[in-house]
Amino acid sequence: MTATLLGTLNILVIQSIILLFLWGLMQCVKKYRGKWYITMIALIIYGLSCYFHIMYAKTV
Repeated sequence: MTATLLGTLNILVIQSIILLFLWGLMQCVKKYRGKWYITMIALIIYGLSCYFHIMYAKTV
């Protein structure tokens, strides 16, 4: 099946919100000199969620 335009736009909006949240998390980690692995775990989760959103869009 092919992804619809509405499904693709929905993914872009959701992923943009998640990316904005991750940017804020990275700024917080940098400001308070936190552990870098927190940021790495968040980016891995972001990548996985992006993959699953695209797979979901193909089924809708």
